[in-house]
Amino acid sequence: MKFKLMLMSGFIKYNYERPHSGKHCYGKTLYQTFLESKRIALEKNIDENSKKNDDEKEISNSLDS
Repeated sequence: MKFKLMLMSGFIKYNYERPHSGKHCYGKTLYQTFLESKRIALEKNIDENSKKNDDEKEISNSLDS
C-alpha cells in the first residue's frame, strides 16, 4: 500500500505540479499542456465539421436545382 501511495504521489507531481520544457510545454505542466491542446483540437474539429456541413448543403442545393 505504501508503494502505491508513493507511486501516485510521484505521478501527481510529474503530471500536475512539475513544469516541463519539452516540445509544446513551454514551462507548463503536462496536464496544462494537455488541456490546452485538447481545446485547440476540439476547436479545429468543430471548424472542419462546420466546413463539411456547408459543403454538403451546397451539394444538396445544387442537386435540388
